[in-house]
Amino acid sequence: MLPSRDRLSPLLATLRLARRDLLRHRTASLLLALLLALLVGGAVAGDALVRSSSPSAESRATTLMGEAAQARVEWVVPGRVLQSPEGERAVSEGDGESAPSRGEYEVLLLSLLPEGSSLLGAVRATVDAESAGRSAEDLTVLETDTGGPELAGMFVSEEGVPPEEPGEASVGADLALRLGLSPGDSLVLTDAGGDEHTVTVTGVHRAARDRTDLLLAPGGLPDQGDRLDAPVSSPVWFVSGHAPVTWETVLEINATGSSVLSRAVIADPPDPEEVALPADPAASVPPSPWVFGSALAGVCLLTGLVVGPAVAVRARRATRDLALMAAQGGDPRTLRRIVLAQAFLVSSAGGLVGAAAGWGGVWAFTSLARARGDVTFPELVLPVRDVALLWLLGVAVTLASALPPAVRAGRADPVAALSGRPVPPPRRTRVWWAAPFLLSGAALTAAALLVPASSLYVPGAAVASLGLVPLAPALAVSAARPAGRLPLVARLALREAGRHRERTGMAVTVVATAVAALVAVAVTGASVVAAEVEAHPPRAAVGTALLSFDASEEPAPERVDAAADTLRAELGAEEVVPVRMLAPDRRWRPLPDPNRPCPEWAVTPPPGTRTEPVPEGLLQGEPNCALDGFGLALGTSWPTGGWDNALVDDGSLVRALDLPGARRAADALADGRVVVTRDAGLWTDGGARVEIAPPGEGTWTFGESRGEDGGSVVGDTGDPGDDGGDVPGGTTGNPGPDAGLGIDAEGVPAVEDSEEPTGPAPDADVLVRDAVAVEWPGTGYGLIVPPSLAAERGQEVRTVGLVAPAVGRPSPEAVEGARSAVREAAAADLSVEEPYASPRARRTHALLALAALVAVGACLVATRLAAEDARSERRTLLVVGASPRTDRQLGAARSGVLAVLGVLAGSVAGLAVGTAVVVGENLAPGFHDPVWPLVVPWPLLSGVLGGLVAAAVALGAATAPVTKRVRVRGRNPSA
Repeated sequence: MLPSRDRLSPLLATLRLARRDLLRHRTASLLLALLLALLVGGAVAGDALVRSSSPSAESRATTLMGEAAQARVEWVVPGRVLQSPEGERAVSEGDGESAPSRGEYEVLLLSLLPEGSSLLGAVRATVDAESAGRSAEDLTVLETDTGGPELAGMFVSEEGVPPEEPGEASVGADLALRLGLSPGDSLVLTDAGGDEHTVTVTGVHRAARDRTDLLLAPGGLPDQGDRLDAPVSSPVWFVSGHAPVTWETVLEINATGSSVLSRAVIADPPDPEEVALPADPAASVPPSPWVFGSALAGVCLLTGLVVGPAVAVRARRATRDLALMAAQGGDPRTLRRIVLAQAFLVSSAGGLVGAAAGWGGVWAFTSLARARGDVTFPELVLPVRDVALLWLLGVAVTLASALPPAVRAGRADPVAALSGRPVPPPRRTRVWWAAPFLLSGAALTAAALLVPASSLYVPGAAVASLGLVPLAPALAVSAARPAGRLPLVARLALREAGRHRERTGMAVTVVATAVAALVAVAVTGASVVAAEVEAHPPRAAVGTALLSFDASEEPAPERVDAAADTLRAELGAEEVVPVRMLAPDRRWRPLPDPNRPCPEWAVTPPPGTRTEPVPEGLLQGEPNCALDGFGLALGTSWPTGGWDNALVDDGSLVRALDLPGARRAADALADGRVVVTRDAGLWTDGGARVEIAPPGEGTWTFGESRGEDGGSVVGDTGDPGDDGGDVPGGTTGNPGPDAGLGIDAEGVPAVEDSEEPTGPAPDADVLVRDAVAVEWPGTGYGLIVPPSLAAERGQEVRTVGLVAPAVGRPSPEAVEGARSAVREAAAADLSVEEPYASPRARRTHALLALAALVAVGACLVATRLAAEDARSERRTLLVVGASPRTDRQLGAARSGVLAVLGVLAGSVAGLAVGTAVVVGENLAPGFHDPVWPLVVPWPLLSGVLGGLVAAAVALGAATAPVTKRVRVRGRNPSA
């Protein structure tokens, strides 16, 4: 039954009055709507970015095996395979037996798979590609028939058609962009065996996180016959059928030597206790409902803090109009309805505009990223329910914020409001309101420490930060006290800020809240990115060209000269430094001091996987200190055709690498000292112990580790990791719990009395040399010795590569052209050091940019709203004779004061919340587990916040009402 017209008439009248009042004060109304649009749009965009960066289970399954296949099986090794449910990690335990034939193995697979299953065979390989002077390395190739329905949806064509005939290929969008490929172009592929194959590009398919760079029609790769362990490729099968492949079936197939990606397992992973190899802790997973619930609570809190004061100021500007309605017979109920109706109309319109702008902005951003081959956001995910919920939250919070002004409007004295008498400010600023928030925050933090409960750190910091809101007017009053010593404009701005406390409190609260959110996101994001960067150390300064000859013998001088000339011609290199390495007949490596404390990076298990705290006083000689897996004793991993050893340098190479501490290392090498690239290799006496032993012998055993059945444990994975590269699996050859370091307490090498000695070989030498340590993590550089030491020992030195220091940062096209030219001129491989980037890091940067945009916009709107509220004071200045220039300066100073006060308060609150997030993450296991380092990006924050203040000052000067002349009694005081 529809409501009668008599019942709707009061509501319609209220809406008409609210609309008329909004139009009368259109500037303030538009500013409030813009504020809501920024908040709702930022929340919608942030939600979409987070969801879109973590593909859903169905989307990931479609990327890996199409829409119809139930599973993807890939042969690894004869023996047993351990894998995580999502398949991003897999290790194998070989049993030493020969692999069966492909036909025999397919019969075995069908016997293990559900009844009615069928297999579609494919081949996976890694190749290098070259086209028109550009090249790319380590590309993933899949050769299969895509004409059937089994793999529908796995490769989405963006241009051209899928390959159908032998010699045809479809390339990923990112590879097409790198090499400038389009349908009809030719592409030369080089497989692992060195054979070249020319294919014709027939199409370009959409890039994806679990990427396949090249899709070939059957016959594109060399025929490997019936072999499973072919040297250049590995077999893959796609399982079709009606029955899902369960985790139990996956384990049975693992026992036969294959890894399995099952659609059912990806959608519904097994319990952790059923998994021998857990999922990669760094893998990108969709956020949990608890995370989204916490995010919604934070959005509500931020919206209330930002919108509440703005609504109060907006309602105060309409006090005279509401009083006039009251004088004409309007009752308090009608006045309250008008205020609430205004809030509803503004929030509804602003929320809708913000939601549309947020969705449209993310759609454009992610589409542009995918068009450029960036797979950070493989698909746009934004549920309609999320948009509706965020819009409703914006409207609800605005209505709740408008309720107190509505109640005050109903109780206001019409005579006092119409007479224009200002309401006197309270004699005391209610600073004591901050006490409950500060005490509650301290209590939550204390509880987090005592329980311990890491989830309480962030609420504690957030609640304590709310105590800054009541302190905002007090900050203005305190800043106004010493204003007498400042210039006139600054003095007037500070005193006005202290006198109009409601206006000042509104602007400072909005600015502080926006800045706090920005700083908290910046601290958290910088800490997350820093943790990833620490795990991917650079080999040289960004832009440095690194060339390797990949040869087991000394390259001819002509070959070295040709490579150097190519670097100068293609990349504009001004200096080319040879990389010299000791020959492999005697292997050199640094020995650790067993009595020094174990560094955090060497403690096993690594952060994020620990179940108990690290013992205090852990030494480098103890089993839980695994130094060998982090580059200390692995020598130098420079591509040399299967061998590695210490580098030989007089200081020119380390200067060219330009890593931190390079100058100090170069000076040490020039003085005849050795350089170790981890501090753990430096002994307490300031020297280093260098072991010289035959290849394959020494302090630790590297390469293969033995499984329970005596088979080798190697890493293997069929899926790229979060950074687009393969996720390493297996072990690093760490010593077992009973393995010794082979060095006694006095630093004298010793040989363990066991079947497999862990100390130096009987004929090994240990040199004690003066040394310098630099922190260059990773296995790129282990030990660097001066030429004099190599000559003293009489060991051959070979040239294995070249390094060209960075001269600017070459473009991707220049790098691809130089790589092809170097390969053609000198049969060498070239790489140029790039800044580390991963989907998680790029997502963090995108969220940080979004937070900065919302924060800056909210701050500018708040200062503009405060300037709009100060129009009467500005007109008074014009009346008393102030010049337009003074008015502009005062407007700029007024906005600058509000922005500076808000930035100071918000920075403190944001640092507290960001620190709490990092500390809570590190204390999540119940003890300190340094998963994230605490990083505050001071340069970034200083630039953004400084720009925010400058923008507020410029906006205050630009919006000062100086264009209107004011006449009093026929005179123009401003003339």
